[in-house]
Amino acid sequence: MKKLLATALFASTSLMAHANVVSNHALSVDTALELVKEGLAYCAKDQYNVSVAIVDHSGELKAFGRHNQSGPHAAEGAKRKAFSAASMEASTEFFFKLIQKNPELQGLHSLHDKLLLLPGGLPIKYKGKVIGGIGVSGAPGGDLDTACAEAAINKVLNK
Repeated sequence: MKKLLATALFASTSLMAHANVVSNHALSVDTALELVKEGLAYCAKDQYNVSVAIVDHSGELKAFGRHNQSGPHAAEGAKRKAFSAASMEASTEFFFKLIQKNPELQGLHSLHDKLLLLPGGLPIKYKGKVIGGIGVSGAPGGDLDTACAEAAINKVLNK
């Protein structure tokens, strides 16, 4: 009887441990570095001196690169756009336009000190789940920052 109870207790404890485990996909360092390289290259062909940042699903910096002529504001902008896209699970351009249409949503800017809701940040997805974010900053327009981010994602992840 004791052996049966011990077996049942072990089985239920084991089952509970499995029920509390969450499995997530992660962005590899190699892929993050490749995204940075491609983002810089795409912008450089049009002579845009940008910074490119990649963050993981929790918004922590995974990879970063900046053109030799990219300003310090662009470096910080890229990091914050990547963080924003990953944490908000949408493009920063989406929120930029949403706030323009609905000024009462200006408070979104102050949700977190790392948010930057200007165009140029995109979530990085795998099997429909956000696994990171890319932020580009420094091109002469947010739409151009976004184009560089999209080009990097398309080249690296949509092979």
